[in-house]
Amino acid sequence: MMNHRHFRLCSRIAFGLCFFFSLTACGEAAPAAPAAAPTEAEEAADSAAEDKLSEAMELLSEERFEAAYSLLYSLGEDEQVKNSCYERGVQAFESGRYEEATELLSGLNYRDSEHYLSLISSAELSIALAEAQVGDTVVLGVYDQDAKSENGEEPIEWRVLDISDGNMLLISRYSLECVDFADSRQDTSWQDSHLKRWLNEEFYVNAFSDAEKNIILPVNTETEECTVLNAPSDSDRVFVLSTTEVLKYFRSDFDRVSFCTVHDIFSGAWSGGDRMSRWWLRSDGCIGERKAGVRHNGSVFTAGYYVDIGYLSVRPCICISPIR
Repeated sequence: MMNHRHFRLCSRIAFGLCFFFSLTACGEAAPAAPAAAPTEAEEAADSAAEDKLSEAMELLSEERFEAAYSLLYSLGEDEQVKNSCYERGVQAFESGRYEEATELLSGLNYRDSEHYLSLISSAELSIALAEAQVGDTVVLGVYDQDAKSENGEEPIEWRVLDISDGNMLLISRYSLECVDFADSRQDTSWQDSHLKRWLNEEFYVNAFSDAEKNIILPVNTETEECTVLNAPSDSDRVFVLSTTEVLKYFRSDFDRVSFCTVHDIFSGAWSGGDRMSRWWLRSDGCIGERKAGVRHNGSVFTAGYYVDIGYLSVRPCICISPIR
């Protein structure tokens, strides 16, 4: 049997335990022990890392980049490497050393490196195009032409129709797609046409890379002869020729003959056994429900085809501004 003294001792122990647990539940546990001071080995490692970083910075200042980057990567200083490559790439771009700039910026994904890569592509493209003359064929953009989706889209070939003030007017070498001028048979202007919307909202968006879009100019097509002078930024980027232009830039009916691609035929374009196409112009025909076009033999049909005829092709036109 527990005597009185044992009972009081047990009661005090129980009270002490209850008090301790109540403090713990209220977040008033004993303070944590202070952090241990760094060991000599840790201090030595930190000092070595600082020495390596100083050495890497010195190598960068001496333009010994490969050795500097190796040290920085070993220290986990990837951001330092990216920043250095970015700054060198931008400097190379601004100096016209596009190959070097591309090598430095490709895959970097740092700041606006992707923007500079697009500008480099535009510059290289412009340089490649700058030597072209009227009548030459150049390549720009891609579009399905063989109706074989498994092998991707084919490069678009363009004929240089005119060069003025360094700007080039291009027309596709082949008829690329069967597209109606309007959705229904009614008086339809070029500005309100389905064909204009398709060219600028579908074809332009999908056929060209960002670099290619950078050199395609907005064009004012409200007159018989298009112009880039004072053209608003929301003007057409892609269009079709007018009657005036098609007579001006092609020497003869034979010169105006265009051939359908396989895709063009599959999309519904009219084609004889020789695959010669009929293609749209943007000028009015004899009545509002008709628009001018070019016959399969290259003659200009000014009376025009009904706007919803269903079998005319399109030869897109663009105006580009390469560096000359």
